[in-house]
Amino acid sequence: MYPDLYNHFILSFQMNTKNSQLIATTHNREILDNRDIYRNDAIWFTDKNEESATELYSLSDFDSSVIRNTSNVYNAYKIGKLGGVPNTGDFYINLTDEE
Repeated sequence: MYPDLYNHFILSFQMNTKNSQLIATTHNREILDNRDIYRNDAIWFTDKNEESATELYSLSDFDSSVIRNTSNVYNAYKIGKLGGVPNTGDFYINLTDEE
């Protein structure tokens, strides 16, 4: 979904509902740039542990040494400070049958 439409949808929901909850997932990391809409306790990440099980944690779980009120969450995520970034590995694919 286009980032501006996503933000519009979230703001419309927030302004027109009471006692309701919305759970949404996205790979759109640009929404992390808008701290006026998304509170730290409303942003959650997933990460695989060594046993390949998924761990779930909130942005509010990080202390002020990692994320401050003035921190750019988008940049902290991009550089891997918050986890949840996939390990894409190397670009080289060995197509030889040498084993």
